[in-house]
Amino acid sequence: MISSCTPDTSYFASPEFLLFSLHGVTAVSVPIHLFGMYCILFRTPEQMKSVKFYFVNLHIWIVMYDYSVCLLTVPMLLLPTLAGYTLGLLTNMGVPTILQTISIFLFLEYVLLSILALFENRFHIICDFNWKPYWTSIRRVWLGAHYLIGLVILIPFAFLTPDQNIAKTLIFQQLPCLPDYIYNAPIFVTSDSYTYHITVLVTFLIFGVSEAILIILLLITNTIQRLRAKKMSQKLFEIQKKFFIALVIQMMVPLIFLLIPLSYACCVIYYNYYNQAITNIGVAMESIHGIVSTIVMIFIHRPYRDAFFSMFSKRPRSTSSKSSQRFNVSNNRVVPLRVSMNKV
Repeated sequence: MISSCTPDTSYFASPEFLLFSLHGVTAVSVPIHLFGMYCILFRTPEQMKSVKFYFVNLHIWIVMYDYSVCLLTVPMLLLPTLAGYTLGLLTNMGVPTILQTISIFLFLEYVLLSILALFENRFHIICDFNWKPYWTSIRRVWLGAHYLIGLVILIPFAFLTPDQNIAKTLIFQQLPCLPDYIYNAPIFVTSDSYTYHITVLVTFLIFGVSEAILIILLLITNTIQRLRAKKMSQKLFEIQKKFFIALVIQMMVPLIFLLIPLSYACCVIYYNYYNQAITNIGVAMESIHGIVSTIVMIFIHRPYRDAFFSMFSKRPRSTSSKSSQRFNVSNNRVVPLRVSMNKV
């Protein structure tokens, strides 16, 4: 221990702040996530049926990631090193820290893959192209392979852990003076080298983002081509466009709460900078990603928004026959159905 320095003992740098903030997020998120799942299962209209499964899939992985961070692990990270200790339920149950680490990365990967799957679903349903029969036959295998690869690349994490006594000694030499509770904590060093971990995670992310961008570009260009060829009505085009914009907002707004802490982590690793208070705040910020995601989903789609406001309304809402009206999910209104139209 270094005695000629003053360690950061502020509240924001303490494990008490981390526990309070993450457990607080958990308490707030439970009713929000439950209501979000209720909306998806019971308030999704027939016209949104094609995305219902993908909404459920995304919501489940968001909840799993949320609670893996806020309740099950509660990671006290010692950035810029790949070290730290956990304060969650799994630690109290004796689950190895490396398995907790792998589970967090796995759930985060599956959140991102669920977003990719959602946009691929829109691409498959809306777009019309020559090789669509072939794509239809392999798309489930393609998507399943992504989930499998996401798991496989994390398995080596368990075999790359260094000798903990030596690794902790090196960690204490690298970091500035630390409070006594960190020196006495059960610190676990995931790795003494970033090479494999950063390489596989960044590569996986780059490929996933590239695929998502390609799918979105194909979706946009094909939709415009169908409109110009008069294979799609202007009204249907507007419906699809606004629903697509709603999905982009639903996906992108919550990602901000992931990207900011992840960007900070990359910067402190690159510059070898240690600040426990900012790191704890970053973890707390990342933990509210799920709450924001569910709230945006509820308010961006009219049926879910109506379900929320109906809890505070004494006047019953009138309903119309599904055969005579169509819900415009993106424009948030009901449009009379005069001709046969594709599903949203």
